[in-house]
Amino acid sequence: PFHQDFVVAEQEELTEEIAKDKIASLTGTKSHVTTRRSLKMAQPFVRKFLGGVKGETQKLEFVDKDAILDSIADVRNDNSSTSWCVAGFEGGKKLPKLALVASGSGGLHEMADCFKEDQVMFGLLRNKEQYDRSTVVRFYYVQWKGAAVSMAAKGHTGVFSGAVSAIFTPYHDDFLGETVDDLLANARGKIKDL
Repeated sequence: PFHQDFVVAEQEELTEEIAKDKIASLTGTKSHVTTRRSLKMAQPFVRKFLGGVKGETQKLEFVDKDAILDSIADVRNDNSSTSWCVAGFEGGKKLPKLALVASGSGGLHEMADCFKEDQVMFGLLRNKEQYDRSTVVRFYYVQWKGAAVSMAAKGHTGVFSGAVSAIFTPYHDDFLGETVDDLLANARGKIKDL
């Protein structure tokens, strides 16, 4: 029989002090009022990555962040004819940077022409749709992971997916594709009158 079990991955995670603290908690001899707060403050959370990955390699870098943000703002502007913009990764495999690729006013079909099979890209599409007697503007977030992109590259750039989608937020719906036909088929299910 035992009072407490410990699951540890490294020897440093189990010391005599930690064991005594746990046993004192179980037996009621430990004060939970003062020591708990000081214990939390003494051990700040440190994020650990597997496989030698460092925090510096997990930050989203930009070639020209202002150009991307200006292009997104242009798509959102009702007085602008720009209806889409696309950004993609440039640079080496180790430290890819997000850059503005293109923008235009020709809708989804024009936008689809700028996607490349060997790249991971993201875009924002503005589309006017008719519902009953009302014209509604809807925004769509487009994710492109080309069919020729390796699984390793998809995984590496996938780390940045949350940060990239936050740049294009808010949007009404999203769709993705690996080929133009795949992209258009996924869009047909979401965009009215495509």
